[in-house]
Amino acid sequence: MAEWSALKRWQAHLAGHYVGEDGRPLELTYTGDPEPGTGKIHILCSPQPWAEGVGWFDRKHVPDFLLRPMWSATWTAEGRRELMHCPVTHKRGVYEWAARQPAAEAVELIEHTSEEVPIELPPPVNRTPDPGCGILEITFDKGKPHWQGAWYDEYTGLATKVSDDLREVVQWAQAQPAERKVFYDVGRSGPVELDKFVANPDRYLHEPF
Repeated sequence: MAEWSALKRWQAHLAGHYVGEDGRPLELTYTGDPEPGTGKIHILCSPQPWAEGVGWFDRKHVPDFLLRPMWSATWTAEGRRELMHCPVTHKRGVYEWAARQPAAEAVELIEHTSEEVPIELPPPVNRTPDPGCGILEITFDKGKPHWQGAWYDEYTGLATKVSDDLREVVQWAQAQPAERKVFYDVGRSGPVELDKFVANPDRYLHEPF
């Protein structure tokens, strides 16, 4: 039977694979979000991992969309466990997500250094993708842990849903008029169309690793 709870699923995984210094299974609890008005959002731009070391001549023969850098953002509170991860990896979406969070400040990280550059985020657009456009992805966030759904387009359109119960995220996803809907699981290399997952969840829910 499928385990719908993100927390119970990850607890079972840790109990079966990892132990603490005393030999007991590691205990895991849910990591909440930072308090409004606190913490810092870290934004980072990184090249595609596979593209590092590829020469300029070879790059000329690779489609542009495969060379686009990956953007990420995380909201953390210094000295505390609470955190929040941005669910998208394109620049406009990351900055839109960051602008929607009530963090105390935002910085850009300089790759391969510890340097931070304070930035002033523009006001959020607070727009969802147009009906029939964009992609909706359901993923497992190990850092919380929870299931998260993100419907986004190439611009600032973004709508999200998070829950410990995967069924709640799936129900939300089914109600969104996205052009495409997919499900990702830990340990699976590629996406599964959401309709296929809903038809047979036990087949596509994998043991995380």
